[in-house]
Amino acid sequence: MWRRLFSLPSDADHHEKEKKRQINKEIKEKKLQLKKIRKELREYREEKFRKRMVNLKARVERVNIEGLGWTKDHVVTEKVKKLFKVESFQDIIETTKIVQRELKTLGCFKTVNIYVDTVTSEHLDRLYEVNIKVEEIGRVFMNVGVVNGRQDNEVGLVVRGGLNNLRGRGERLEVESSRGSSSSRENVVSLVIPLHALPKGSRAYLSLAQSKHRLPNLPIYQGISGVCIGSDTKYSGVTWTSKLGLDCLDTSVDWTSLSSKDRFRWHPVIEQAGSSLLGKICTSLNFDLTDSFLMPSHGIRGDFTHTLGLTPWSGSVLFQQAKCGISAFYPIWKSVSLGLSAFVSHISSPLIKPKIPLLYLSETRSPMLFRGASLPPDHSGDLTAAVYKASITSKQPFLTTNSLLCRHTRFHTFLTGHAFRSSRESARISASDFLHFFGLGIVGSVSDIGRFELNYILPLNSPGRPGLSFSFGTEFL
Repeated sequence: MWRRLFSLPSDADHHEKEKKRQINKEIKEKKLQLKKIRKELREYREEKFRKRMVNLKARVERVNIEGLGWTKDHVVTEKVKKLFKVESFQDIIETTKIVQRELKTLGCFKTVNIYVDTVTSEHLDRLYEVNIKVEEIGRVFMNVGVVNGRQDNEVGLVVRGGLNNLRGRGERLEVESSRGSSSSRENVVSLVIPLHALPKGSRAYLSLAQSKHRLPNLPIYQGISGVCIGSDTKYSGVTWTSKLGLDCLDTSVDWTSLSSKDRFRWHPVIEQAGSSLLGKICTSLNFDLTDSFLMPSHGIRGDFTHTLGLTPWSGSVLFQQAKCGISAFYPIWKSVSLGLSAFVSHISSPLIKPKIPLLYLSETRSPMLFRGASLPPDHSGDLTAAVYKASITSKQPFLTTNSLLCRHTRFHTFLTGHAFRSSRESARISASDFLHFFGLGIVGSVSDIGRFELNYILPLNSPGRPGLSFSFGTEFL
């Protein structure tokens, strides 16, 4: 009786299971082989068709364009004339794709459709005609969106509007107004002129701007009213920007943050309150070859910016600021990547006691650059700053890869260190000047608006205490 209830599987049962397992394995291997054969056959047919098309002589006899209204004819003909240089049918296919892509980037059209038809001919070469049908973009545009604000951990509401294709060459007049959740505001009027002779996305612009926001870590409200002329040149993920501008800086003190029991305490930045004019020449080179701007896991990106501050009318140099940052990311395991980043900023001046605008002294301390940093007493900005970070980022544990939370958040742990100098006498930074911090937490993105981090940070050689830190923005290492 007990033998029947608790009988062990016999050798025959074990042999039968092993046979079924072997059969399933063979079936799986056969399916993989069949899949590979089908893929190779498809690639062979595609390559055979491509060679046939390359050897098939063909020319474009004429190009018909339908739908042009306000757009100038020469803007379109400059892009389509390369169709008359094709020598084979394969050239026609590739060139029409290029032409369609270039027409879409002119800033003149909403849709671009291209059709190729044959033309009856007695020549040996086959003749074709290309029919291009376009729909011009609306003359007036307006949209509302959410953006990352001017201040740290701030979200803003932006309203944009303007006129498209002003003179038929893709020019755009744009008006933008934004309001931040921390009372920052900005209004910009810009005339944007696309540079069609340069790579896609290149442009020149003239802008008038007015803004006001509180400077990070300082009891200062900074108002800026200025005019700027500049250009952006883009090529394969690399952008070169040049700007020439004149700003009127209105610096006011936030007295409420300095008051205590109906008394106001002294702060070094009070001396720089008031209005001043500043000329500036700014050049920057940046490249982004990462797989994601806000949550990269593979690739490299860098940024170099040089700003020359000038005294208007006299043209004498007031200060120079150089900033350089570089980050590299590499996947070391499935859903796990290693990141190495560094950032350096320095301001110099030929004057003995220069009055460098607080706007430039305060802009380096993003909370996602200086993670865990504490402010020195009466902090008034940094002349020199250096930051490094080494991090490991992975998907959230115990979550499936396709889950909503896993797609938009990551777990990361990092080691970071930073050093800074606020006086000219001790501008040099050595390894012993760095304060090091260890942290772990959650990083995520809110659509394409910005990146947020919730970290627990542990000081390693700093007198500060461990604690939680939350930050939101687009400037990060």
